[in-house]
Order: sequence, then C-alpha cells, then structure tokens
Amino acid sequence: MEIRHLRYFLAIADSASILHASERLHVAQSSLSVHLANLESDLGVKLMERNRKGVKLTPAGQLFYEQAHNLLRQYQEMRENVRGLGATPRGRVAVGMPSTTSAVIAGELYRMIAEEHDGLSVYITDAGAGNVYEWLLDGRVDLAIIFSVPDNSDLVVTPLHDEEFWLVSHPQVAPAGEIVDFADIFELPLVTSSRATTWRKVIDDVAGKFGKTINPIVETESVTALHSILMSGQASAVLPRTYIERMLCDSGLKCQRLVNPDLRGVVALVHLSARPLGAAQKAVKDMLIGALRQTEAHSGARTVHAMPVLRSVPTVTAPPARRSKRHKPETTGS
Repeated sequence: MEIRHLRYFLAIADSASILHASERLHVAQSSLSVHLANLESDLGVKLMERNRKGVKLTPAGQLFYEQAHNLLRQYQEMRENVRGLGATPRGRVAVGMPSTTSAVIAGELYRMIAEEHDGLSVYITDAGAGNVYEWLLDGRVDLAIIFSVPDNSDLVVTPLHDEEFWLVSHPQVAPAGEIVDFADIFELPLVTSSRATTWRKVIDDVAGKFGKTINPIVETESVTALHSILMSGQASAVLPRTYIERMLCDSGLKCQRLVNPDLRGVVALVHLSARPLGAAQKAVKDMLIGALRQTEAHSGARTVHAMPVLRSVPTVTAPPARRSKRHKPETTGS
C-alpha cells in the first residue's frame, strides 16, 4: 500500500463517484477501479458499495476513511516538520478549546501569528471540554485547551491557571449581594452548557447534593447566544471568571462569585504523547501559553502546577504512547 493509494481512496470517497474522482485527480477511471480493487484485496474487506448513483462507504470503509485521513495528515506534517528544521515553522495547526476561551485569546493569538510566524496558519474550533478532548484523541485537533483534564489517558499536560465559577445575571434579576451561595442559584432560571461539558457536570453534581435538578430551557456553548439571553434578563448563567472579566466587564451585567462550595478547576493545554509535536505545533503551543498568560495577568488568575479534582470524561480512549508519559506536567512559570 502506498500513499497515493490512500489519496485515491479518499478522493473517491469524498466525491462519492469514481468518475468525479477521476476528473479531480486526472487519473483514468479504470486505473482508480483497479487501485480500489487491489486495496480491498489487500485488506480483505469490502470498502465501498457501488450503485447507479456512485459509491458508498461500507462500515469498514468508513473506519478506513477516518484512519487514512489521519495518516495522510500526519504524513504531510512529518514532511513539513522535517523540511522546516532550522527554519520558520510552517503549516496548519488545529486547536480545540471552549468557546469562552476562544473569545478571550483568539485576538491575541492572531496578533502573535501575524507578527512572528509568516507561513503558519491556525484552525480554531470550539465546543465543550468533552467534545474538544475527543477531537484530540481522534486526531482532529493537534492541541486542546481543557478545563479539568482527565487523568486516565496518555497526555502531555501543561497546567496554566485555575478557574472559578461565577454567576452572571441581568441586574434586574440578580440575587442581592456580591457573593452568592450555590444553594441559592437553583431556583433561578439558568441557561447552561450541554451535559457533555465539565462545567455542566459540576453544576449538576452540586445541584444533586442540594437535592435539586437543573432543567434549562436553553443549553448552548455559544457565547453569542449566552450573552443575548443574559442581556434579555430572562436567565442567569454560571461562567468562568476569566471570560467574565475580559468579555463582560463593561456589559452592565452583574457578576457574583459562587461559594459553598467554593469550586475551582484547572485550565490546561494538552496534546497526546503518542503524537509528538512538530515545529509548527510547538510554535502554536508557545503562543497559546503566551496568550493565556496575558489572560492570567488581566484577571489575576493563579498559575498552578497541580491537577484538578473534577475531570472531563470522554467516550473514547487515547492511543498508546511510545513511552508512558501519563500526565507529564510542564512548567510554565508564574
């Protein structure tokens, strides 16, 4: 099996047609058909079903498609990293993070790349911590910023700072005082993230200890939707302190620290030890740490060197590392 065979297979799958793949690749249909037949013979499984409309992946074909896509990406990164030794890092790096984090650091990250790394590009995608973690394991992102890192996978972890829970409300509906007990928020209408996120799991856990259940009308990871609902005065939200202080300080919303229990979690930058970082990923990692340090300085968040109690729990497991590096912490400085 050669690299070109993987490219041919992916082109056929993406086009859902050998004819269209032939036009796209400038390779004869008969040649593509032979390559596909040889690939299926080599693997001993049927990868595609042919019909009048084109081709459709079998379950085995779908699995092979995902793995082939990752292999080609890693192959391309390997070439770029080797070619880039001693030169300016180049290529594309994918980063996953919560939407509250991307809202805070994306501008600073853009500035760093534009000023310091010509030829480097970054793809940012955001979602709940559980989803971001699974994207990391699946190879869809190279680096991930996660609140409360899981402790059961082979990760290289750079703890950055701790994070607090605050209640955010329109002043007309906010509870009295500057500090609010957790027990007092469960009678409020709340807009929350989905149950897959660590933030939500923590809030649900606390609610359960008070014999309460949260049943929000709206669940969302969209900071735009959150802000709109908060400004309408129809619901409150529990949000990270750093996001509040950087993005909501001038919005007119009331922000109150939550206590009893006083919960904190660790924000960390992670990657898989089974997939060592190349020059481009290392450059982006350094810039992410720099951007997050700017957030720390602005909000007063403490830099930490310990793992959190609360954990994200994925539905998939990490690939094995070449050597065991379970939660290998990296010092970021204070």
